[in-house]
Amino acid sequence: MKIKNRRFIFPWMMATIASLAAANATAAESIVTGPESGTLYTFGQDIKDYAAPDLRVLPSNGSVSNIKALSKQRGVSLGIVQADAYDAYVHLMTSDPDPETRKWASDIVSSLRVIMPLFDQEIYFIVRKDDPMRFIHEIENKRIYMDVEGSGSNLSAKSIYVKMFGHAPKRVMPYIEKNVTGDGDIIKYRKSALWRLNHPNEGPAERQVDVVIIAGGQPMPIIQKLGEDYKLLTIDVTNDKTQKLMTDYQVGSALKSNYAFLPTDTPVLTNKTYLITVNFKDQARNASINKVVDGICKNFQTLLEKGHPKWKTIPWSPLKKELPPLASGWVYSADAKNILENCTVGGQGGGYAPSAVCTNEDKAIGLCQ
Repeated sequence: MKIKNRRFIFPWMMATIASLAAANATAAESIVTGPESGTLYTFGQDIKDYAAPDLRVLPSNGSVSNIKALSKQRGVSLGIVQADAYDAYVHLMTSDPDPETRKWASDIVSSLRVIMPLFDQEIYFIVRKDDPMRFIHEIENKRIYMDVEGSGSNLSAKSIYVKMFGHAPKRVMPYIEKNVTGDGDIIKYRKSALWRLNHPNEGPAERQVDVVIIAGGQPMPIIQKLGEDYKLLTIDVTNDKTQKLMTDYQVGSALKSNYAFLPTDTPVLTNKTYLITVNFKDQARNASINKVVDGICKNFQTLLEKGHPKWKTIPWSPLKKELPPLASGWVYSADAKNILENCTVGGQGGGYAPSAVCTNEDKAIGLCQ
């Protein structure tokens, strides 16, 4: 086909090529996080704002989706995930009936690398205040809202339930109540489930909820807004079913200073979160990841001062250089480990814990409050 008006077409083509090149350049430094109202997204934004200005921060449904994005979404080089997300892909690798899926999951599992551990994420089991349940081991056969598929809340909730009881839960699927507002569907789903929890006699039977499970680093705005009609289920670490969780999860505290509806600091399950990447063959891409890691090293004090309060709980700092052991299956990125363990600038972090009269484990078995 004969091309006419070259003087008009050529600049357009050049602009298109330039925009594609720019997109590819920035896409090499993208991080997948979580819902925009959640802690994972805030951490990604903090890294961009205070350590890596070229980083693109992408919201997502959560941990399982983030690992998939690292494998399949062009330009995604970093992600924030919960430690128990690893088990979901191991299950695909070993148990999925489709050989192609097993191979894909195996490739992901073998290439995942941890850059650094971040914060411990609290897992909240929310019920009505007048519910006779007190502990998480009492939720068997209850109707449970577990967030959307692919989210960290959904993954942890299903994993915890199956580990305790050995069978699938009665799950209430996400829905949006009329007149519920919020930034994005995930927030609307959560608000709808919490509303329904407190209105047990209204609406269709398939929307009735006994327990709402949400995972996220405190303080979580949606839980801060809960009133005195709600309560959190707590932990009895002496219970046999709860003991089954203790190799994969830890006991922490939901703090009354963060959540006014709590009568006191309340023991809750926690799950570790990691900043991760994959073992890319493209050295230029690895260099861009290392630049982000170096930015975290050099600007760690600013992250502590201006970022989310959970930055103060990270078990690494330039003054406490050694990175801690990881949950089973996870492996550090050799480049990131070298950068962080030889970091000589920044500020002091790690070692933070809320003051308490006794340990969380003591609280969990009722020795003190």
